[in-house]
Formats: sequence, structure tokens, C-alpha cells
Amino acid sequence: MMSNNLGLYATFLLIVQFNIVAMGVRFVKLLRWSLSLLGYALCAFIMFSTHWAYALVSVILCSSIYKYVEWKGGINEWGDGIRGLALSTAQYSLMQISEKSADPKNWRPQLLILQSMPGSKELFDLRYLNLLNFASQLKAGKGLTIVVSLLRENPSNENEVKSAKLTKERMEKDMKERDLRGFAQILLYDEDQTISSSVNTLIQSSGIEKLRPNTLLLSLPTKQVEKEDEGSEYRSFTDKLLAGAVNEMALLVVKGITEFPKNDVTLTGGDLDVYCFVQDGGLCVLIAYLLKRSKVWDRCKTRIVAVARPQENNAKLQKQIKNYLDKLRIDAEILVTKLNDSELSINEANDETETKGPKEVQGTASSERMKALDRKKVNKMHGALRLNKLILENSRNSQLVLFSLPKPPLFEDEVDDYIHYLELISDNLKKVVFVRGTGAEVITSKA
Repeated sequence: MMSNNLGLYATFLLIVQFNIVAMGVRFVKLLRWSLSLLGYALCAFIMFSTHWAYALVSVILCSSIYKYVEWKGGINEWGDGIRGLALSTAQYSLMQISEKSADPKNWRPQLLILQSMPGSKELFDLRYLNLLNFASQLKAGKGLTIVVSLLRENPSNENEVKSAKLTKERMEKDMKERDLRGFAQILLYDEDQTISSSVNTLIQSSGIEKLRPNTLLLSLPTKQVEKEDEGSEYRSFTDKLLAGAVNEMALLVVKGITEFPKNDVTLTGGDLDVYCFVQDGGLCVLIAYLLKRSKVWDRCKTRIVAVARPQENNAKLQKQIKNYLDKLRIDAEILVTKLNDSELSINEANDETETKGPKEVQGTASSERMKALDRKKVNKMHGALRLNKLILENSRNSQLVLFSLPKPPLFEDEVDDYIHYLELISDNLKKVVFVRGTGAEVITSKA
């Protein structure tokens, strides 16, 4: 009896260790698989040293029960043994998750990658594979990642459906080769359907309950060509960007994805620069921190570049940022640079003006109003050029630059100016990540 109880206790230790749910208080240093293995070894030693025959009977009995559960368990609900048990556990866990919004300090990016880039096969593969590499470096095999390929095919055609299944298998293979844990999906949309409507439907239906992506990862198109073609790379990016913003997802827009390192490359040095133009809850810093955990980026030095107004005290601002980073236990160099209000406010003005629709503009018949809007647009672009000049002075040779992404517009006819602004501010920079949160992300020392 004692041997049986010890055997059950040893098994219970392993079950608890490998199925423990993340708590608010995390004893990170104590949660090690080696502790469970040590406990199991001690229990096994006591069992066999006390009475080896009873211990052997206990092992055979437990193994028989396990095999019986594997054979019979879950058949009534799922029609499959141990797989049905796993599905029942997953269902129970999802139903236990509260419908209330998660605590902001526990926020982590759960990625949705939408893939539908046309063009040459070689360029297509390089962008797609490098986007998977970047996601793998960011996630480190943890959390949720969903990769969806949008294919313009007939979903009612049997041959095209079979071809889509082969594409999905290829995607799963690509993800496995890059240690990117997640799910691959294929979405077929017909000729009479638009990417915009398909993407909106996809984002709303991705995942289940709280197990759903909260961050949209996109690649910035290299050239604004064939803008009027609904299936073009540029128009496809526009539809995805607007859909992600409308559905309140955090946005990661990567520029120069073909220049990003592969997973088997280790950068030997260089800077990973984070530019703080506006308050983003620390999301840019979090992305930089997550990348630094990857062996690809861990030798790079993180630099926080704060852009201050002329009236702000540089020393005070630098001290505030240092205290914030110390609480987060993030080692980073801090640089403070100043810009005048007209240059710094372009990001804030972007948030305010881009929520105004074309109807408001059409409703003002005065030519002065239209001229004022044109002047504002010109000033905004000039401000982007001045910011780009400042960034190049500090980060021309940096390995990666992260910016706060301005708020995307709500109307398609404003997207061209928006993307042009992104191109101006990041001109002559090879690798850039634009980061935009939803306002619900607050990175604290308790995260």
C-alpha cells in the first residue's frame, strides 16, 4: 500500500509540474522540471528499497490503468482515447477562463500573421519565410501564433481545395523548421469577394474565446505600385492594416523584412534602438526585450531614445526613464534628444486629424479650408523629414530601429498619405519595426 501511494504521489508531482497554470505570483526560480524528476526519483527509490515486489506490482498496475484510459478514455465524447482526454482538458481550461478583460500587466503579443503577397515566387518565399523567422525570434516558441494564407481560389472547387491543403502542409513544415509553435490556416476567397471583407471576417473569427490573437504582424510593401488593383500587394496591405485597427488589435509593421536575420544567424553586435515619440504603455520596450531573449539579437545593445520638447528637462526625463527600466530589470542605454513642438506634435496631430472622414472635408466649401488642410499635410511631411534626419544621426548603422506607429486612418483615401509618412520617417533605414498598441497594454515590473 505504501509503495502504491508513493507511486501515485510521484505521478501527481509530474502532473502538477507540467500542467501548472501561470499565477499572478510566479516563483520562477522554483518551477523546474528537475525538481519534479528529483521527487520522482526519491519516491521510486523508497518504493523499490522498501519492497521491490510490491513496487513492481504498483508500476504494472499504474501502467495498465494508463493504457486502459488511453484505449477507452474520451471515446464517449470525442471518439478517440488519449487524444479525446487532451481535447476534454483543453475544453475545460478554455471554459474556466474568465470573460473579463485580462489584467493589462499580463499582456503579451499573441500573433496573427496574414500572408497574401503576390509577385515573384522567390521574393514571395523570402518575405514570407523571414516573417516567420521574425515571429519565431519574438515569441521564442511560447504563446499563440496563427499563420493564415489568403488564396484567391474557388472554395467550391475540389481540386483547388486539395491544393490548399497541400499549401497548409507546407506552411506547417515551414513553421516547424523555425520552431514557431502555432497553427497554420488557409482561407479561400472567390473572385467576387474582396480581401477587405475576407480579412475582417477572419480577424473576428480567429481563435476561440480568450485563446485568440491580439497582435497583427504585417510586412510594409516596398513599392506603391498597382494601387488600384484590389489584389495588389499595396492594396492587400492597406486592407489588412485597416482591418487590424478597426478590430482593436495591436499592430507590428515590419519594414525591410528581406534584410532581417534568419534564426541560424547570431548578430555579433550593434544597437537595437527604441524611439519614444508618444506614450505607448511601454510596448516598444517590451518588443525590444522579447527580441533580446532570442539568440539572434541577444548580443545587441538596447538603446532607448527619448524625444523631448524644448521646455522639458533632459536630466529629469533621463532619470525617469532609468527608474522605469530598473523596475522592469531591463539593461539599456538612454539617450535624450530635443525637438521643437511643431516637429514633435506631428505624431499627436496624426492621431487627431486622421479620425476625421472625407465627409467633413467635403462639407467645407471654402477654398481656405482646403488650403489649410494641404498646408497641414505639407508641414506634417516636412516634420517627418526632420525626424528622419534626427533618427539617421543616431541610428543609421543600428541593427534594428523600433518606432511608435501613428494611429492608422479610418478611411481608405487617407492611407496613401499615411504610408508615405511611414516611408519618409524610416527612409534610408534597412530594418524597422513600427509598433502600435490599443491602449490596453501597460507594461509594469509585475509583468
